[in-house]
Formats: sequence, structure tokens, C-alpha cells
Amino acid sequence: MKKIALYSIIALFLTACEAPNVAKVDLKEGKQISFNNIKTTKSYTATKDNQDRQLHFFETSTDLNSTYQDFNKSFESNGYKPTIKTQSDSLIQVYYKKPSAALIVANFKQIQPKEGTASQAVISWQLN
Repeated sequence: MKKIALYSIIALFLTACEAPNVAKVDLKEGKQISFNNIKTTKSYTATKDNQDRQLHFFETSTDLNSTYQDFNKSFESNGYKPTIKTQSDSLIQVYYKKPSAALIVANFKQIQPKEGTASQAVISWQLN
């Protein structure tokens, strides 16, 4: 479990050297997925309700809808089907499902509502 987190962090650091606005994430089933317009990333594991979860935080340079569309396109091209759970002007929560893969929970939030130029995305999935 610690190795997965370590490999994810190393992969994020290495991808930061390749292209500053593209983030690549290794998913639980071994696939790698990339996202565009990323300014900063953070990755860690956390335990909630006795379940270990992998979390990735992204700050983007685009508005909420553009960020959601970019992430959605990346997930769908990798076989994930989205289900919107919550949607408002400043927040979108989506569950991404794929057979034989961990359920991915994604939260998209507008962080500069007046300018509409930056947003956050958080994706997570259960490790055990």
C-alpha cells in the first residue's frame, strides 16, 4: 500500500518535469490517465471509515465547466462512465464507474467565482 503511494508521488514528480500543465495519474488497475491545464498537484493516501483511499488534488487554470469536461473526457476515453451526484454553479460531484475497477469519486469546485479562471479537482478511490 505504501509502495503504491510512493510510486504515485514519484510519477507525479516525473510528469511535472515533462509538461508543467499536464498531470498524469496511475489508477488502481494500472492504467495511466492524464489531465490538462493543471497548475499544481498534490497526492496522498488517507484512511476514512477503516478504508485506505488514494487522493489526488489538482488546481487548474480553467473554469469549473472546462475542468469538468477535460476530466470527464479523460475518464470516458479510459472506459469510465460518469454519474453526476451533485451539480451547482460552484460544485460538481461525479462518480466514475468501470467494470473491474475501483469506483472513482471526483469533486470539482470553482475557487475564484468572480473571475471564473481557476478551479480545483479532487479524485479519490478506495485502495483496499
